Amino acid sequence: MVINSLLILPLAISVAATFPTRLIYQSTSGLIFKNIAVRPSSKILITSTTSPTLHTLDATSTNATLDEVYTFHVTSLAGIAEYQPDIYAVVALNVNITAFCAVPGTPVAVWHVDLTADTPAVTQVAVISDPQSILNGLSAVPGNPDVVLAADPVVGAVYEITMSTVIYRAGVDLKSKGRRTGGSGMSERRRAGGSGTYTKRNHNTTGG
Repeated sequence: MVINSLLILPLAISVAATFPTRLIYQSTSGLIFKNIAVRPSSKILITSTTSPTLHTLDATSTNATLDEVYTFHVTSLAGIAEYQPDIYAVVALNVNITAFCAVPGTPVAVWHVDLTADTPAVTQVAVISDPQSILNGLSAVPGNPDVVLAADPVVGAVYEITMSTVIYRAGVDLKSKGRRTGGSGMSERRRAGGSGTYTKRNHNTTGG
C-alpha cells in the first residue's frame, strides 16, 4: 500500500498543479493565428491563415504589439520551423478557409527566411503543386540542419525538403497501415523560370 501511495501521489500532484498564465496579445481585427516559432532573442514569430504577413511580437513586453517581418504575395501562411539558428522555413499558399484547403490550381511554396541580419532575406525554396490540403506542420530534423519535414494533414503525406538544393521528396504515407505491395513511381518537376529540379517518390500501399 505504501508503494501504491508513492506512485499515485506524484500523479495527483501533476494533475492538480496550475501554472501562471497571462494574455500576451489578442487580435482586435479577427486575425487567426496558426503556428509559432520562438527566435533566439525569445521574440515570437507568428503565421496566420487569414494573413500573408509573417508577424513577430515580444512576449516579455507588458504591451506587446504585432509587428510585420515580411509579407508574401499569397493569402495565407501555415507551417514554420527554425532549421538553422534564426533561419526558418515558412509555408506560403492561397487558402480556401471554408474548406480548409489550398485553392485548386495554386502552388504551395516553402520559403527560406533568414533573420540573422537587420533586413530579412527571403527566398523561395520549393513549390509543391500536388498537396490536396495545407502543408501545416513543419519540423527541422535533428542532426541534419538542411532538411525540413512538411506534413499534409489531409492526405497523410510527409514531404522531405532539402532547403539548399530545392529538392523535395514524398517520404511517408501516414494513412498506410499495411506493407508496401506495389512498385514505386518517380516524376520530375522543374520550376518554371528556374533551375531547381524537384523529385517526388510515390509508393503504392495497401491496408493490412
